[in-house]
Amino acid sequence: MTDGWYSLDGGGGWPCAVREGAGGGVPPGLKERHLQCLWADDRWRPAGLKDSRGRPVEVVHPGEWNTGAGPDFLNALVKVGDETLHGDVEVHIRAQDWTRHGHGGDPRYGQVRVHVTYETGTLPDGALPAGCAQVALKPALDAAEDFSFDNMDPTAYPTGARAEPPPCQAAMRALPSATRGAVLEAAGE
Repeated sequence: MTDGWYSLDGGGGWPCAVREGAGGGVPPGLKERHLQCLWADDRWRPAGLKDSRGRPVEVVHPGEWNTGAGPDFLNALVKVGDETLHGDVEVHIRAQDWTRHGHGGDPRYGQVRVHVTYETGTLPDGALPAGCAQVALKPALDAAEDFSFDNMDPTAYPTGARAEPPPCQAAMRALPSATRGAVLEAAGE
C-alpha cells in the first residue's frame, strides 16, 4: 500500500489500482494535465471547493486554456467567498511546485489570482501574487464518491474538452452564411 492506494497485478500482466476512500497521497500516474482538465471542464470539477481560508469557491469561468508559456489558464473569473477574482489560474500537484518551477520571479505569472493544487497545503504570504486564492482539489475529490481520474481522457483537452456542442451551434448553422456574419458582428459589439 502507498498513501491509500493499492497496486495489484492480478497475474498475466494486467495491472490495476484500487483506492481506499479518502486516503492520502497522490494517485499513481497523476499529472498536472489531469488537474488542468478537471479545472477546465465543469463535468469533472468537484462541487464543494474551498480555498485555504475555508471560503467557498465558485468557478464562473475557468479561463482560456493557455497552450503557450505562462499560467495554465488566462482570464478566469472565480468567486471566492464574497470576493470575485478575475485573472489567471496556475495548476500544480503540490503548493510548493509554484516555487520549484520558478513562477515567483516570472512576470508572466503576476496576474495569477487562483493557485490550484491537488494536495492540500499553502504557500506563505508573499510567495504568490497579492490577493491570490489557494485552492486544493483533493478534499472535494475525496468527497465525490464516484470520481476517478481513470475515467478522464487528458489527451482530449483542450480542443476536445466539450462532449456536447455549444448551445448556439445548431442555431448558427441554421442561419444563411451572410446572416451568421451579421449575428457574430452584433454579438461582438
